[in-house]
Amino acid sequence: MRANEISNKEISIFEIYAFFTRQIKVILIIFLIVCAAGIAYSITRPTLYMSTSSVTIGKSVSLGTSTVTLLESPEVIAYKYSNIATVTPIKNTDIVNISSANKDRKQSIENVKSTIGKIIDNQKEIYQAQEKNFIKYIEFLNITDTANDKLLDILKTASKSSATQSSEVVTTELPYSGKIKKTLLLTFILALFVAFAIGGLKELIRREHENKQSVN
Repeated sequence: MRANEISNKEISIFEIYAFFTRQIKVILIIFLIVCAAGIAYSITRPTLYMSTSSVTIGKSVSLGTSTVTLLESPEVIAYKYSNIATVTPIKNTDIVNISSANKDRKQSIENVKSTIGKIIDNQKEIYQAQEKNFIKYIEFLNITDTANDKLLDILKTASKSSATQSSEVVTTELPYSGKIKKTLLLTFILALFVAFAIGGLKELIRREHENKQSVN
């Protein structure tokens, strides 16, 4: 029984060796062709410019509550402003990253700045609306002028500390679209797969042809 197992293993190894011996030229040629095409594609990719910045989301009107409420959630901002730049919320923070990749460096920067401007302008409108409602509420309470002035001063201070803020826009050059390593790795894997697939197909055709000849 053990002798048969060893014999089967030897046959399997022999068949693999025979396959490589017969099809090595086809495998190498296909592999080199696919690799050459992948390399040519990779090195002809244009240089991109990636501009990035971050925005700290503003806080809603609050004068003493320990719970901080954002003017808009990071997910809502990502949904509303991802038309000309990529907006990515940073998990468990009040910060979103703004990024844009473009062949034109100026356009890449402009996309990020434009998105930041829209976010800040919209949040300013939201805060001002909340502020007006709060002032109306103070007036409705009909408190003394002194207390009213103190509340308004606190509100102004809160407005400054709660404002939406953005960081400086940083631009990085990405040669070959910044994906040459990934593209070359995928090219290598694809070249191996295609080369062995075609080599295996050619071997099957050869065997089918031999079987037909032996039958005849």
